[in-house]
Amino acid sequence: MSTAKERFHAFWKSLPERFEDGTLPFLNIISLKHGLDTVQKLAGGMLNLSKHVLAVTQYFYHNLKSLKHGNGHPLAVIYGSQTFEELSSQGGIVTFNLKRSDGKFIGYAEVSI
Repeated sequence: MSTAKERFHAFWKSLPERFEDGTLPFLNIISLKHGLDTVQKLAGGMLNLSKHVLAVTQYFYHNLKSLKHGNGHPLAVIYGSQTFEELSSQGGIVTFNLKRSDGKFIGYAEVSI
C-alpha cells in the first residue's frame, strides 16, 4: 500500500508478493490448463513455440543489424548476446538504441512505431 498524500508505504512480507499488483489472480489458475492445451494444439508445445520465438528474434536481429545510414554508419546499437543462437538463454527481447547518421543517439520520444 502507498499513498500520495503522505510518505507512507507498507510492503508485503514475502518477496514474490511485493511484485504482485493488486489482488492475486487466483481465478486465472483455473484457465491455466486450457491455455497450455491451446499452446499444445496451435504450436505443438512449448519447445516449438520457443523455437519460433527464437527464429523471429533472429530475423529481427539480423535485419536491424544490417540497417545502415547513407554514410555507412549503423542505425542501431544492439546490446547483449550477439549470436542469438542459444534457445535456452535467449528470449524474444532484443535490446537496442537507434543512432543518427552523425553517431548521436535518438531519444525514445523521437521514435514512433
